Amino acid sequence: MSAHYQLKPSIVRVLLPKPFHAPFDYFVPKESFVEVGHYVQVPFGKSLVWGVVWETNVLSTLPEHQIKEIRSISSLPPLSPAARKLLEWTARYTLAPLGSVLKMTISVPETLKESEKDFLSNAKSLDIKPSLLNHDQNFSATALKEAVAKKEFQPFLLEGVTGSGKTEVYFEGIKEAYGKGRQSLILVPEISLSAAWVDRFIDRFGITPTIWHSDITPAKKKKAWRSIVNGEASVIVGARSALFLPYQNLGYIVVDEEHDHSYKQETGVVYHARDVAVMRAQLEQCPIVLSSATPSLETLYNVQQGKYKHLILPERHGVSTLPSVTLVDMKKVKGDKVIKWISPPLKEAIQKTLDNNEQSLLFLNRRGYAPLLICHACGHHMECPNCTTWLVYHKASQMMQCHQCNYSHKLPSHCPECNHQGLSPCGPGVERIEEEIKTLFPNARLLIMTSDTLSSPKKTEASFKKIHGQEVDIIIGTQVMAKGHHFPFLTLVGVIDGDMSLGGGDLRAPEKTYQLLYQVGGRAGRQNLPGSVLIQTHTPEHPVMQAIQNYDHKRFLDLELESRSALKFPPFGKLAALIISGKDPSFLEKYVHEMARQIPHHEKVQVFGPAPAPLFKLHHWYRWRFLIKTEKEIGIQKVIKYWLDSLSIPSTLKITVDIDPYSFT
Repeated sequence: MSAHYQLKPSIVRVLLPKPFHAPFDYFVPKESFVEVGHYVQVPFGKSLVWGVVWETNVLSTLPEHQIKEIRSISSLPPLSPAARKLLEWTARYTLAPLGSVLKMTISVPETLKESEKDFLSNAKSLDIKPSLLNHDQNFSATALKEAVAKKEFQPFLLEGVTGSGKTEVYFEGIKEAYGKGRQSLILVPEISLSAAWVDRFIDRFGITPTIWHSDITPAKKKKAWRSIVNGEASVIVGARSALFLPYQNLGYIVVDEEHDHSYKQETGVVYHARDVAVMRAQLEQCPIVLSSATPSLETLYNVQQGKYKHLILPERHGVSTLPSVTLVDMKKVKGDKVIKWISPPLKEAIQKTLDNNEQSLLFLNRRGYAPLLICHACGHHMECPNCTTWLVYHKASQMMQCHQCNYSHKLPSHCPECNHQGLSPCGPGVERIEEEIKTLFPNARLLIMTSDTLSSPKKTEASFKKIHGQEVDIIIGTQVMAKGHHFPFLTLVGVIDGDMSLGGGDLRAPEKTYQLLYQVGGRAGRQNLPGSVLIQTHTPEHPVMQAIQNYDHKRFLDLELESRSALKFPPFGKLAALIISGKDPSFLEKYVHEMARQIPHHEKVQVFGPAPAPLFKLHHWYRWRFLIKTEKEIGIQKVIKYWLDSLSIPSTLKITVDIDPYSFT
């Protein structure tokens, strides 16, 4: 029997980049050899799909006629044990199908079937310029280099005021990793940031790093993926998806602007790149640097608990100093009746900056001309037909646009409800600020910088070139301008509406507002010219505003941690959201109430809901939410899995699990 069994083809389990929790059984072709981690192409349904061998020497329970054979085996190096463990951990932590997580690794499957000759090596030697570091920078850089040399897991928080040279410090770790023949991964939160980062990197190291984000061309993406899996790419800079690439010898990870909420992936596999990056560093046994001027509360809590080492850069590099901060109390301001959004103190500060041939940045985190249009005859609001959200008026294009689903509609001449002629814009967007600035300063050269105008790396680069070349006097921008940028002649930052993100039911609203205002204010006075920040606010007494004005970072964080601790919110407890979506609102409502009757009961678990989501309709789907809160020692994923496993979920509904939610819409 034994001899007869050995004549049979061996069976392996292959994980496919499909929404399944487990791999599938396949025969290994005769005279072929595969190991765990090998990329293989297999028949699946009516197509051929690339997957990864997850287990070998399998005794399958399937009948032989149901087991298909592997069609081809890639010659590329196999997926490393650390990468496979990361995928398994991410699937467990997020409760996502393991195959869906693998899809983020095999993101360019067509590359696997192409030959080596299609990919010429792009490996180049670094031409490293010497760095001039001050005492604090040198102390921090030495700690990072020692950790890289030891090749051991060590998380660092690199905290420094804006303009303190954090990038130059963690560059030293890249240099050390390169010298040891190891790959470095640097995550940046925005695609627009990568262009400026790359310029600094080229200036320091003499080569272009491998770039990874959704905006690069398919050809560049294939070449980048191939160079990473072959170990040729020594330095990779990218967005959060770069975390799951198949590195061969990862020796150093940096999460730049680690506090940034862009690191939270809200669709598909819902994960936070910062947390996954820390886990990847642990599995790869390499150091990781979380860099920020305004670290997240979770990261600071880990410092307090002794889990992360704290490196601090308390002063700006060189002769520049932090800008002065003035709060403009809009309750007390009486302005010109014609002028609506720029207060007299801010107007005066802009004029002074223009007189000095310096640059100003006016910050308003709201695209378009106005956030909504309203009919004053009947009160009708122009809403998106696909989402329960207002249509934003873009005056330049005479269009109304939904910033959730991108639905757009030509501006109507009459109210669709009562046929009243004309609709009135309510509230300001950046285009409305531009209109007002043109009235106040007709000779000033203006530039709007939003995700609409910086829609590609080329456009971003062209805008930055104008600013650096002093072809712009006043920049009007959204949060894309709040971080990472260094403009030598920008000395004034004016925040139009400092309170706009403080309201609502977001437990992180104070933290997010503090980080945003601090970061955008930090764009002023970064060279040798003194800077100033004016924040227009209706609540100057708010702890966030007081902390920003007085640079009292510690007091604000202590207050926030105290508040979170009392309520057992993260990092002192755990939160998860369940979002149930469907296209039939009455069936959906009936089902979520049936779900509520099967909520697991545990003295240390609280479930709030069901309740309609604040954004009740999104992309034609209606949405209800549950919020699950547990004490820190409770495995919240186990609670949710037990609950979901007890349900019969109709195929017409979607359930999204969001561990540690950052969005409460």
